[in-house]
Amino acid sequence: NEGKVVGYAHLDLTDKVEGPSAEFVVHPSHRKAGIGQSLLKALQESAGGTLRLWSHGDLSEAKSIAERNGFTRVRTVIQMRRSLNDPIPELAHEIAIRNFLPGIDNDEWIALNNRTFIDHPEQGNWTTRDLEVRTKEDWFDPQGFLISEEKSVMTGFCWTKIHNEFVNQDPIGELYVIGVDPAESGKGIGRAVCTEGLIYLKEKGIKQAILYVDDDNEAGKGLYESLGFE
Repeated sequence: NEGKVVGYAHLDLTDKVEGPSAEFVVHPSHRKAGIGQSLLKALQESAGGTLRLWSHGDLSEAKSIAERNGFTRVRTVIQMRRSLNDPIPELAHEIAIRNFLPGIDNDEWIALNNRTFIDHPEQGNWTTRDLEVRTKEDWFDPQGFLISEEKSVMTGFCWTKIHNEFVNQDPIGELYVIGVDPAESGKGIGRAVCTEGLIYLKEKGIKQAILYVDDDNEAGKGLYESLGFE
């Protein structure tokens, strides 16, 4: 429009498991002119058969254009954040925690993950390929994949991820996937593995930690708030 950018769309093709995802935005002064519809059409054509849309905030305009084009809401996800410059709560526990061993732990971890997230739309049906795709990514570090165990049986985990892709911004550490065997709940395992995950990130020089949690996961949100997340 007269040489000015009035809309922008981003298609992310990096997730080889869940498939393409996208975001797009239209300048407020140029909305209701079909620009958003054109951007979405271009995204769908580029993505092929499957496309996931992320809407940041529950905006009525975003909901409307998504529903008009056949999309349905499947999750509401909350981002929580805390500074790693603030003290990490001390934890007195006797829970054994070690690093993930690629190739050795794969099958046991997949079984534990799928029990933990049996009703989760994205996390609950992982295969060996799902895990191996991620462990081959440049960001993967087995030292940041913390496993709890009792009598050599895996009971929980906190998998961290460091995001270095931001421009003019310090790296951010994420508690990427957190899980506890349902049969072992109430023993403080989640708190223990998350605390070790935060310590790992801090020792890497990371200043901010984030995580994502489903809005209806009240127990999870309570745990993360107690660990300093907001």
